[in-house]
Amino acid sequence: MAKAEEAGRAGAMPPEVAMTKRLVQPVVIALEDWVKDVESGHARQFATHILMIKALGIYSCAYLALTIMMNDVTRLQTSTMCHKLANALRLEMEARAIKAKFESTIDEDGKSKAGLWGWLAQEKLRQMGNAPPSAKKRFLADWHLKAGLTEEFQEKQLGVARLLIDLVVDSTEMFERRDENEMVQVSKNGEITYKPLVRSYLDYTDELEQMLKEGHETMARLRPMYPAMVVPPTPWTDPYTGGYLTPHLKLELIKRPHKTAYIRQMAEREEFGSVLAAVNGLQNTAWRINTRVAEVATLFFKDGVRIGTFPDLRDKPAPTMPQSLHDEKAAARANGVKVADWKKGSDAYKAWCKKAIPVYEHNDSLERKNNIKKTADTLVEARNLAEEGIVWFPWNLDNRGRMYNASNSLSDQGDDLNKGILEFAQGEPVDNADAEEDLAVQVATAWSNDGVEKGTFEERLAWTYENSDKILAVDADPVGTVDWWSSADWDKTEKIGNTAWTFLAACFEWAAFLRAKTEGRTHVSHFVYRVDGSCNGLQHYGAALRCRTTGAAVNLVPGERPADVYREVAAKTQLLVTKDLLSTDEFTARAARTFNDNVGRSFVKRPVMTTPYAVTSRGIDSQIREDVEKLLPELKKKAKELMKFVVYARTHIQAALADAVQGARLGMDFLQLVARFAADEQVPVKWSIEGFTVLQAYQRTELKQVRTFLHGKTKVLKLKKEKTTSLEIDCDNDEQLAQVEQLAEMLLLQAKADGKKNYGLRKSQQDAMKALKLEGKHSTRETISIQRPTGKLDVRRQAAGIGPNFIHAADAAHARNTIVSLLKHGVTAFSFVHDSYGVPLRHARLLDRVLREEFVKLHKKPLLQMFFDEVKEVMTDEQLAGLDAALKAHPTLGKFNGGVPIIGDLDLDDVMNSKYFFAP
Repeated sequence: MAKAEEAGRAGAMPPEVAMTKRLVQPVVIALEDWVKDVESGHARQFATHILMIKALGIYSCAYLALTIMMNDVTRLQTSTMCHKLANALRLEMEARAIKAKFESTIDEDGKSKAGLWGWLAQEKLRQMGNAPPSAKKRFLADWHLKAGLTEEFQEKQLGVARLLIDLVVDSTEMFERRDENEMVQVSKNGEITYKPLVRSYLDYTDELEQMLKEGHETMARLRPMYPAMVVPPTPWTDPYTGGYLTPHLKLELIKRPHKTAYIRQMAEREEFGSVLAAVNGLQNTAWRINTRVAEVATLFFKDGVRIGTFPDLRDKPAPTMPQSLHDEKAAARANGVKVADWKKGSDAYKAWCKKAIPVYEHNDSLERKNNIKKTADTLVEARNLAEEGIVWFPWNLDNRGRMYNASNSLSDQGDDLNKGILEFAQGEPVDNADAEEDLAVQVATAWSNDGVEKGTFEERLAWTYENSDKILAVDADPVGTVDWWSSADWDKTEKIGNTAWTFLAACFEWAAFLRAKTEGRTHVSHFVYRVDGSCNGLQHYGAALRCRTTGAAVNLVPGERPADVYREVAAKTQLLVTKDLLSTDEFTARAARTFNDNVGRSFVKRPVMTTPYAVTSRGIDSQIREDVEKLLPELKKKAKELMKFVVYARTHIQAALADAVQGARLGMDFLQLVARFAADEQVPVKWSIEGFTVLQAYQRTELKQVRTFLHGKTKVLKLKKEKTTSLEIDCDNDEQLAQVEQLAEMLLLQAKADGKKNYGLRKSQQDAMKALKLEGKHSTRETISIQRPTGKLDVRRQAAGIGPNFIHAADAAHARNTIVSLLKHGVTAFSFVHDSYGVPLRHARLLDRVLREEFVKLHKKPLLQMFFDEVKEVMTDEQLAGLDAALKAHPTLGKFNGGVPIIGDLDLDDVMNSKYFFAP
């Protein structure tokens, strides 16, 4: 259900479909009454709306509105929902127009004969044969326009959409409106600041939410839309054939490409075979359920005990307002004081609200409820799959070449619970001497407390042996020892162990290994041995630019202890905060006291991790905001003041990051300059890496504002013919409106005479309204923006996207090459999450070696130079000269004389001797 909501498909779930059918009749009645009211002469501005509604049919309009609202009511703003409904109305109109064009006719002999228009479309589709579905969709879209459909109705469709949403809310009484205050980032005088913005949303009422909840509880026993498979998936032989066996669950090898022509060209090259081999290697991996872990998880979930990644399963006791406040409120009302005024003035009531509101927010949290449902679905699916025995997962790629498990149920790419309850189906004997050490290190890493996970291998090995008695006790009685094993990777703020389930699985495995050793037999293991990169994005930048500083921070250089860039940045940030404790500035000193001793590894991890992917300042703000809220809960409702502390923390993290990401920053600058220049010239960025072609071509859209009527009548200010501002007011009469118009025009003329350049039409009207004391009036129209593709590249998105896309393409190439090499060495089972690799325990040392070999082999190729050469291939001589000049003029890239930046002397062969390059 959670994934259906994320994808905007909640309305297609059976409980929502049933509710839509139940509610459609009152909406139809309300819409019929509205049509009669308009036709009787009221609200003539809706005449066009009437035509459109009648053309589509009242029942169709009502059904479409309910379906869209069921899809997105808990997820989207009201204005965005209007767009989706307007698009649905447009598609319905197109479908009907196309149907009319395609309808069969009867010839003179009484035989059915396809219309010429329909025959032409069918013939074209037949000629396209095995073309990808996206190409056929594009053809049909063009065909729609040829059928006589244009975009002239789009603005009117938005008005109809808004009207339908209002009628649904009013007639069903199953939805309620709510406003949320959010802080949005703005740039003022070169500085980033924040301003409050009110966004409008719709919610289910408690009654509707309860009915849907009961329906979904019934559905919990059903299979997901894209389930695991009980037979091996179809091997990928080309970009369009593979994955699920049934055509009803059709997959494409590459998800959401910008274009499709380059995919066919890529598939024709011999190197593409390695791409197919890697994906097929992943989806040929056979899995089974670790029933012991699944049973323990199910037991605690049913008891409502929060373990590991479980959400908080229990509602907090709802607080009741004390009698003293009821008495105070009654006394205020007896004295003629309004309840709203009493609430604003009562300190005792405010103090009670401060304690009560967090409880109600917790109990009503949609995110928590969705997570509970998601966890329940995971456990039910685990039980179902355990009965099947062996299962497989289909895989595909994104347009950077990254590989993804296509299942939306259980997945080894899921959270800690998913990883804990999945294990390899094929058991392999562990008879090599190194296996015991590798498993012991993995157990200690999963414990992940007191810095154990970042200690040396020898320290982790010692920890596991020292705690073997506790681990054996866990194996014997996981329920009785829950307090210990569930604290793995303990989060002091959330009071949960982030790796509890993988640690429990590791404890079971270690106990089984020791038993087999004691009994003198060979242990057969289904365990997944996993290793992770050290901030893999920085590893790729460090290697590509041969930057020793960056390389040393992320374990490209051998060291006695594992380098931890996250702890390094956290320590530097803490040092900067400590210096601010002595600041004479009141806010700076307060912020320093707030963050002092609270800037740990977890606080800076996401900003550091995403920096190689060109995360923006705004992105970092959103990453750390929740952590800041936990430190300053009293500011949760004071967004503007809270954001000051968020910005303080972000600027200190960025300052601490400067040294560690020196190479990455230079690499990003180079990539962004090239992509920005190419976009200015309308040249898409395309490059190939290890058999896979990446195309980046983000289209620019233009905004057009459309004003839609809500309820009531609106007077719109006009100063010149054919020119209407977006400023609207309610006036008591036309005379008052004329006064505003006249005064505004006088103010505008005076401003021009005084040479005020920034004094425009809207400002003059605002001043006129204030002078006539109309500033408190509100418009009864809502402005909605339409985004339309322009067919041109978006310069900003091209520049922002190239950093992450280049690194994602590089880590995907490393992953594919590693998997193909392991297949050649006889490995047949893999777990994979981008920069995290898993293999059977007996192949742990082989994985360590192959990972290093393939990384070195990849980066001994000049990846940045190859990218640069491919981009330049499609440029004219004039464009090449402009690009060269731009590079030479850049303040940091200029010293490379128009070429690719290489800033260090990092020896890539050192990676082969770095124990902690990829490690548990």
